[in-house]
Amino acid sequence: MFWLLFVPIVLLALIIYAPPKFMIDLLANRDPNVLFRVKTNKKIVGLTIDDGPSENTPNILRVLKKYNVKATFFVIGSQIENHRDVIKQYAQFLC
Repeated sequence: MFWLLFVPIVLLALIIYAPPKFMIDLLANRDPNVLFRVKTNKKIVGLTIDDGPSENTPNILRVLKKYNVKATFFVIGSQIENHRDVIKQYAQFLC
């Protein structure tokens, strides 16, 4: 009885956290404006920073700039008003 519940849960977890290629292709074809993968022979990493912004953002930006690292920042809209100076730093980081 245990296996009847365990196996489907494990399979679902694998599909969610390591989706098969056909699922990625299906989603990519559904919305071509969303980037799902980059075809390249180079070793690359996509870096996302989900920090708000927060008091840590200036330090993060400083380290990224020092090592010439590109990143995508997730910004919580309600945090923008209280961190306008950090948002300006984001803009400088992009240029």
